[in-house]
Amino acid sequence: MQGEHSFAFDAYEETIRLICRGIAKSLPKEEQGLLWIGTDDYLDWDGDDIPYGDLLVDASEEELYKRVCTAACNVELTPRLERYIFGTDED
Repeated sequence: MQGEHSFAFDAYEETIRLICRGIAKSLPKEEQGLLWIGTDDYLDWDGDDIPYGDLLVDASEEELYKRVCTAACNVELTPRLERYIFGTDED
């Protein structure tokens, strides 16, 4: 999330998405609907009712993934990690 992608980024992303999907599926339908209201799919939806099912789970998964990425981008790195990732010297 910060700086360059790791060589294992795709594996990390897939794992995080699977976790987000599991969480989205485990939410009560009412909470899935509330989460869906914050998604881009909600803005594009032409129907009158919340589209319960795969469409809702997919959109909720994506929304949760975006929120995880945003949170990860805002985490302060420790000086040691910053030196490791960016190769900066303290000298």
